[in-house]
Amino acid sequence: MDKEQCKYIRQVIAGAIEQALIDEDIEAVVSLGNAKYDFTSITFHKVKISMGSEAEAIVNHFNKHCSTYGLRPHHLNQEFEFRFERYILTGLSPNRHKYPLKIKQVSNGKGYGGPKQMIQRIKDAYESDIQSTD
Repeated sequence: MDKEQCKYIRQVIAGAIEQALIDEDIEAVVSLGNAKYDFTSITFHKVKISMGSEAEAIVNHFNKHCSTYGLRPHHLNQEFEFRFERYILTGLSPNRHKYPLKIKQVSNGKGYGGPKQMIQRIKDAYESDIQSTD
């Protein structure tokens, strides 16, 4: 098994879980944690399914703190580019002064803490999306 197969299987598993939740009319967010793989297997270290109340808590937390960083509620889940990689803004960690942004790398689904320098990129990506839909 190689890295590309692992990425593909991650997408398939996340999609299947999301579809099963949709079929049962359950509103939730699915994230698969880090994985390790070898020639014959993949082990996901964490599968997290955030039910509606936790997803709402994430949104409420973001809305409460976003103005501290010059962001707006519509910036949550904004995809943007930084240093030749694509990321999605998934939340804020105000207590982490050096890396207060919660981001997810699009290519591998891993979550990271992002530096404040990313904020302008997030705003620019949002403006670009708005202009492209006009």
